[in-house]
Amino acid sequence: PKAAKAEPQEGIIEGRKVHVYSPRTDSWATDGWVVKILAESSIEDDGHLKPPGSAKVLYSRGQEFKWVRPEHIQKFLRVQVRLTAQRVVSGRLDRSSLELPMLL
Repeated sequence: PKAAKAEPQEGIIEGRKVHVYSPRTDSWATDGWVVKILAESSIEDDGHLKPPGSAKVLYSRGQEFKWVRPEHIQKFLRVQVRLTAQRVVSGRLDRSSLELPMLL
């Protein structure tokens, strides 16, 4: 029989920073990152068989890890969104160059 292959999960790739949900504490760790995604079924470091698409994530300053099965990725992981600061521009505006209608 042919081995099952992983279906990619949107936005979850190796090296991606993620938030990791812990049902035990009912909270999100905001310092997680995906360190491995299995392309095929594999017995991993905990001795259990993991299905293809399973993601190993580290969190809590690298002190904890968990394996997340592909069917649980959307529930337990969310991609970190980094907002970039907009460049601030200051100066004087010459209203005559705007070609705006005059308001009465």
